[in-house]
Amino acid sequence: MPDHTKPNQNKSSSFQIRLGQQRDVPKVTHILVTSFYHQCPQWLYPLAVWSISLDLGVRLLDSNPYYACLVATSGINFEAIATLEISIRPIPTNHSYWLNWETSQQPYISNLAVHPQWRRKGIALKLLTAVDQKVRSWGFKDIYLHVLDSNKEALELYKLAGYRIYKVDPEFSLNIFSSSQRLLLQKSID
Repeated sequence: MPDHTKPNQNKSSSFQIRLGQQRDVPKVTHILVTSFYHQCPQWLYPLAVWSISLDLGVRLLDSNPYYACLVATSGINFEAIATLEISIRPIPTNHSYWLNWETSQQPYISNLAVHPQWRRKGIALKLLTAVDQKVRSWGFKDIYLHVLDSNKEALELYKLAGYRIYKVDPEFSLNIFSSSQRLLLQKSID
């Protein structure tokens, strides 16, 4: 008897990218919690779900023209299987954090996450490509994001998508709980 709990491996390219909607909040929340809080204590899990769900729901209701939540949906049931958010945030304009505190408002990617059963099928790369079009429509030429240098798979993905190291975040390096460095990556979409 076939196992219907896992996606069909032959359908790896049968997914679509669309704007997130309120109805996506529970599924996207599950993807984010599964991806970013998988090591949190069990008692903390409901709080993480509640917090992320509330926060995401508010962002989706906001009429900010420079915000988008993209979701990838499966061709099987059209439910969210991956997500990415893009918004405008202040980015340091000088390569030295210590010498120049000036910033400019630039497109910034956050919350890129793929459900564990759908990873390594090109979905994250397709989301990163789709965000290029959104950023162009906003009139910007660069996109930024943060990643830890210890996250080798993500670094490879971003390199494949055309991102390069823009800065190393020195403030994060002072974190006594982590030996990782946080990298600010940048991609030009000219």
